[in-house]
Amino acid sequence: MTRQIIIIIGILFTLSNLQIVLAITPYLGGGQTTASMAHIGVGLVGNQITAHLAEGDYMPTLRKLPYGLSFAPTDPWEPLANSAYNGQYGWNTTGFFTIPAGASFWIKRINSSPGLRCYHEDDYSEILTTDNPSDPNSQWRWDAIMTHNFYGVRNVTQTTYVVTYEIFFGDTITGNPANYNHIAPAQITLSWHALPGDFNGDDQVDLLDLILLSNQWLIYDAAISVTSNENPIALFEFSMLAWQW
Repeated sequence: MTRQIIIIIGILFTLSNLQIVLAITPYLGGGQTTASMAHIGVGLVGNQITAHLAEGDYMPTLRKLPYGLSFAPTDPWEPLANSAYNGQYGWNTTGFFTIPAGASFWIKRINSSPGLRCYHEDDYSEILTTDNPSDPNSQWRWDAIMTHNFYGVRNVTQTTYVVTYEIFFGDTITGNPANYNHIAPAQITLSWHALPGDFNGDDQVDLLDLILLSNQWLIYDAAISVTSNENPIALFEFSMLAWQW
């Protein structure tokens, strides 16, 4: 019996250390998980912009790629590498209305969980990077067509991540809302689940994660690191695993 246990642990250890570098694409559900879209319906009723989640209180999950898989460095979505990510939330219009002349919808970040990043679906450039209203990077012009931006967290240390946005009409070029202040903006909060300690990306924290952690102990490995600098894998990563065991 002892010999069988040793053989099984040896196999798991070998699998945890297997590196398979493939050119792959991001999935909406994060990692390599197929998932349905979750639309943010934006409309206009009278002089009030409206925004709601068509799927109700649905919360997607931020997932890393399964350990050993990676995006090709030349792929546009490479910024998602080593991040727990998700692309299910999609901006979409709802109802029938006319956008005021000279205006566009603008999305402004009000507040966000630390470490949560937003990437534009077209080129994966980082957008909506700050809560500072005087910084132009706090807002993004949305062209009122269905858009699924991706969200990612490189160092997962929380079980829930949230961001709150304001949707308003602003000048198409500058984003200045001065000429459209008679139309009230809307706010919406988006939320995601996350699983600290899931180092191999299988939606569980278990023996496989512990074996992977021990195999990479005191080695810097960006795929499982949960610190913001190039520290070796050590007690902080172990504490994340123990927390979710």
